[in-house]
Amino acid sequence: MNKINYFRILSTLCIVGLEIFFCSNVDGLQKKKKNKEKTDTVFFILSQYRQTGNCLRKDSSTNTAYCDKRSRGICNSNDLILAKSEKSFNVSQAKDIVEKITSCQFSFLNSGISSDSISSLSEEDTIRLNNEYIVVELCEALGITATSTLISETDLVYSNSPKGRIGISADTLYNTPDNVLSLSLGSLTKAQEAKADALKCLNEGFTQYEKDLFTELRVGNKSKNISCSTNGGVNPCPF
Repeated sequence: MNKINYFRILSTLCIVGLEIFFCSNVDGLQKKKKNKEKTDTVFFILSQYRQTGNCLRKDSSTNTAYCDKRSRGICNSNDLILAKSEKSFNVSQAKDIVEKITSCQFSFLNSGISSDSISSLSEEDTIRLNNEYIVVELCEALGITATSTLISETDLVYSNSPKGRIGISADTLYNTPDNVLSLSLGSLTKAQEAKADALKCLNEGFTQYEKDLFTELRVGNKSKNISCSTNGGVNPCPF
């Protein structure tokens, strides 16, 4: 075989080899893209599914049922269980807020965040044993007697967060009568001083929407959940 024919054959093989290499790479990229699209679709559908429904909790220890706007994804006993790491996070978040808004110090101390009790393993078992969680289409459709409007899931999560709890505490402090507030304060703190700090905390640290939410919860126009008794009584469960 002469050199010319040899190089022609070699060139042809190189071209074919490059085509196979690049085509296989393109095919591989297309397959990866299709697989990613399928995975993204599955996660999107799952995410949408987790955001459906409301949460009904039946507490056998008190014969009471509660329903709120939590969706399927967070309708579980985690809201009743507090881990050590979770408490540490909550306290840290609250202290960060107080560092930025010093007038919220007293409201933080009265929010109960620092005194929250960490759940022991036996307590966790008891909580899971006594509480049944059921996803329902809509709380209002259950027929539970309610005198207030349920707040949204977003507002519910916020109101239970460190910042939400500090805001609710400030709103409560400011709106508590002086004679009642004085009974719960130490001898070094005056009611008027505590209320002035609470008002400053609200004005400096919270939006008007947040302050309106605290007010609506305090006066009872809105609530975190609606409840009924599984034993009957004054407000029996209709199920």
